[in-house]
Amino acid sequence: MEKYTGTGASRGIAIGQAHFYDRKTWEIPFEKAKSSKVEWTRFLKAKHQAAEELEALYQRASDIVEPAEAVLFQIHRMLLEDRQYTQAVEERIDNQGCTAEYAVQQAGKQLAGMFALMDSAYMRERSADMMDISDRVLGLLLREQQGMPDGAGSLIVIAKDLLPSEAIQINRLRVSAVIAREGSQHSHASILTRAMGIPSVVMLGEQIDRIQEGDVLIVDGFHGEVIANPDEATLQMYRQTRDVYQSYQERLAVYKEAPTRTKDGTNAQVCGNIGNVKEAQMVLDLGGEGIGLFRSEYLYMDGQDYPEEQVQFEAYRQVLEKMGSQPVTIRTMDLGSEKAAGYFKLLSEQNPMLGLRAVRLSLKRPDIFKVQLRALLRASVYGNLSILFPMVSNIWQLRQIKSLMEDCQEELDREHIAYNQQIKLGITIATPAAALLSDQLAKAVDFFLISSSRLASYTLAVDPKNSGVSDLFYMSDPAVLRLLQMTAANAKREGIPCGISGEMAYNRRLIRRLLEMGITRFVVPSANLLEVREWICSIDLKNEENEPISQER
Repeated sequence: MEKYTGTGASRGIAIGQAHFYDRKTWEIPFEKAKSSKVEWTRFLKAKHQAAEELEALYQRASDIVEPAEAVLFQIHRMLLEDRQYTQAVEERIDNQGCTAEYAVQQAGKQLAGMFALMDSAYMRERSADMMDISDRVLGLLLREQQGMPDGAGSLIVIAKDLLPSEAIQINRLRVSAVIAREGSQHSHASILTRAMGIPSVVMLGEQIDRIQEGDVLIVDGFHGEVIANPDEATLQMYRQTRDVYQSYQERLAVYKEAPTRTKDGTNAQVCGNIGNVKEAQMVLDLGGEGIGLFRSEYLYMDGQDYPEEQVQFEAYRQVLEKMGSQPVTIRTMDLGSEKAAGYFKLLSEQNPMLGLRAVRLSLKRPDIFKVQLRALLRASVYGNLSILFPMVSNIWQLRQIKSLMEDCQEELDREHIAYNQQIKLGITIATPAAALLSDQLAKAVDFFLISSSRLASYTLAVDPKNSGVSDLFYMSDPAVLRLLQMTAANAKREGIPCGISGEMAYNRRLIRRLLEMGITRFVVPSANLLEVREWICSIDLKNEENEPISQER
């Protein structure tokens, strides 16, 4: 029996047989094609099939993970449809007279190399995405698709690292856990395995080389441990731990009907976040107390042109009607150059996270912004609507937003169209600037929603999905906690609610601290709704806990 230690990326206990997953790789030699026209047609067909596959992956991911993570497959589709990629393939087929396979692989390498040399860590990530897309098209041309294990059984998949497109295709009836040589607990693949309830341990390094195909493995996603060929006593102990955890998951159902209230009587609210209309039902089914965040940008990314006012109105109305009297917070489009649809015609940016995005983009394009505001105002009479503006950093931006809101209200008044004149307006606290000015901002809005992951990233100057620096990303870093405390205190002083979204909102070790700060609204993925409600109900804020908060990564 041997024990290996890595980093727990997804909680849970799994027992199964080791199975090594090796991603297919191809090295296509140059070969003259008989007809460039035929090769170009083959490429277009494969490209179309790849686009359909990516759309299917996006829809599947949208059902089980936060929309912010599912959008990766939309980004892949945008890269696939990018004119530069298509032209790079076309030029090789036409000028070199080569096969479609050779052209696709060479074009993918060229563009991936360009991304890899960029200064922005975010843009460097697109290098791996470009190779993923290239391999997808290449596999379709060769009729050799990548595939995760299928059928019946209980396998522990062992990989160098998983791509998001591989993680989302895991058959949970066949694969009970995933372990990886590399990776990060903040990677897209890890986020997907967490949402799917698949235990995972990453960053095991060379220890993986000691594991043999078929070895019996125990994967402990709670502690980041893997045990190879355990003795019977160890197996029995972990089976009991696994069964206890599964029973706990079943017991959570009782919190669907119970109020979310700490033992000392502090009321809280746990809401779901969604990216499209159909996810509203999931929030209701899984015990959400409203929708704390509807990411409206997906209305913009699913089409070939700006969504018309009536299209947006219908989407917002359906969600509001579905949720009845429960609160629904709709965030205005949070788009930037890295994920806006092509018709926005945004210039490429070296660092999109610091560029023209979110409310900055909305204010630069008031023609588009006013269409969304009108749709939201019109829909407001169908339910309990609040509007959230992303990445507001100063009072000047708020004044611009309110001026445009007033313009839209005056237009609707002239057209004799009804709307709720008491809609609550809020902002995300996503930047240190917003947190530092939260005393002023709290006087001008009805609520705050702290975007914890983004605020931590901006504060620490760390991209948590960049494996080179992800070890520096601590959600409970003192600097981050100080900004949260400041924001919550200023909200309380002005008598407005302060909520939180992102990974902090469903981190058990931080929930008590957040409640103590005065943060009482938690916006979490649907899969975490009941668990967070149970955690809150188990806390007694009047009884001090001496255990210090660890620096959660």
